[in-house]
Amino acid sequence: MAAKTLIQKAGQLELLSLNQFPKTPRPGLETPLPTWAPDWRSQLAMPYCNTRGYFSASQHSSLGFVDTSSDHVLGLQGIVVCTIAKVGEKWIQKQDANFTLVYLSTIDEFCKESAALGRGVHPRDARSSQVEREEAVWRIPIGDLYYGIGSYTEHRTAKCGRTMEELHAEYARFLQMTRDIVNMRPEESSCDEFAALEHARANNCMPYMLATAKMRRRRAFLIEAGYVGMGPGLMTVGDAVVIFAGAEIPHILRRTSDKHWEYVGEAYCDGIMDGEAWVGNKELESFYLV
Repeated sequence: MAAKTLIQKAGQLELLSLNQFPKTPRPGLETPLPTWAPDWRSQLAMPYCNTRGYFSASQHSSLGFVDTSSDHVLGLQGIVVCTIAKVGEKWIQKQDANFTLVYLSTIDEFCKESAALGRGVHPRDARSSQVEREEAVWRIPIGDLYYGIGSYTEHRTAKCGRTMEELHAEYARFLQMTRDIVNMRPEESSCDEFAALEHARANNCMPYMLATAKMRRRRAFLIEAGYVGMGPGLMTVGDAVVIFAGAEIPHILRRTSDKHWEYVGEAYCDGIMDGEAWVGNKELESFYLV
């Protein structure tokens, strides 16, 4: 299978992020396409992060493969960070203020719940932990990626040329704009793309709104360890947040047996994107993706 060769021989683990569901039926073939293998015949949606090197969830570790007897099974080494405790509504592709407000409100609720539990931020000093909690509410809707000044190229928010205070303020304007649209009279409001751009331009928050576009079709989640993030639209409570050896971002898996897992999709999980969960972790586990 070409995808397995590219992942194992060329080290292109990022191919996993090209998976989307449902996959195109394969007439005449008894074995369906594995959940981890991209369906090249469908119109692939782009991953939320198209640039390598922005994240380092596995601390730039080497890829770890496990031998399997079947081309339809991909064996990888990694760690389970935690299981999903709660998920929010799926953020639809269409620009819609009502859905956007629900999505942003869910992230805010999950962040507050995480803070109440005293979890979700790897311990450093008390001040940095508090700051990171406050920043999470606006980092998660854009996957911590924002446009550089004067360009359409996204960067990590810490390197986009804007201060964290400026980004937080733009998020606040975007949130208030969304609330205002929801509260408009029907004859005053419009949910089409052009109207949304005009509202964002008028409220000086268009870059933030555009940065949220890559997160559509996904849903917010809270894991049992208290971390908040976003993942694929098909994820459910009980799925696992996993970091593979050599991976830059976390992924969502669903256990089907003691050894086997289905691939669900890529994830952004605030607080573990730079290897915080990987450092000093236990021995690597073997994952057999089917």
